[in-house]
Amino acid sequence: MRRILLLSDIHSNLEALDSVLSHAEKLEFNETWIMGDITGYGPEPKACLQKVLSLKNTKFICGNHDRVVSKTVQPLGFNPHAIVAAYKNMQLLDGDELNWLARLPNSLSPCGQVGIFHGSVLDPDEYLLTIQSAIPSLRSMNMKGLILGFFGHTHVPSLFELDENANEFYDIDVRPDFPMELPLDGSRRILINPGSVGQPRDGNPQASFALLEYDDLKAKLTFKRVDYPIDVCQAKLRNEGYPEILAMRLSIGF
Repeated sequence: MRRILLLSDIHSNLEALDSVLSHAEKLEFNETWIMGDITGYGPEPKACLQKVLSLKNTKFICGNHDRVVSKTVQPLGFNPHAIVAAYKNMQLLDGDELNWLARLPNSLSPCGQVGIFHGSVLDPDEYLLTIQSAIPSLRSMNMKGLILGFFGHTHVPSLFELDENANEFYDIDVRPDFPMELPLDGSRRILINPGSVGQPRDGNPQASFALLEYDDLKAKLTFKRVDYPIDVCQAKLRNEGYPEILAMRLSIGF
């Protein structure tokens, strides 16, 4: 049985990442999939990058902040606070680290009928916040032969589902520590966002991640939330001159 740690949107928040990994050790995971945005927003891109590179059997996707920080694209569409943070992150990474980020793919198929993305199946910059926005991606999964898809970008833990037999779409309520069986018989297409490690935006300031237990016959998904020392990350942001809003929002999970 593969036990896969699902992480996304770490955003240079070392305190959140350390707390997630400390908790995850008890889950005995043997793989890690990261759906992008290791960098951006937070104060410690180098430490976060080094930390995730030390994880076992890890697959990485490039996020939109990773592309800006690595100088792959300009920060078009970024708000001023995100731009300031991206350029501060850029200055903290060396050439090899920036080149590594720049080479990350926009999508991967790590096994079987499974895909991992940052935004949507169709567009790495698209936000899937509602079932209506997820419908084109769910239909595209059918054409691509994918049963499960994992994404990030929204910072909101989510599960969207297409019932192939009824041709119905569902936005499934997700709860921490509630194992969910995922059918792999082709009757469903399922898109899953584990939420954000470093900057949650669902009104819950706890770091968010998930565990996938997977083999060719069955899969089980469990969403997780953990506390972390938010005040420590906030102090670093303020001491290093990051926009105040980036510190404040961590307290309210938005």
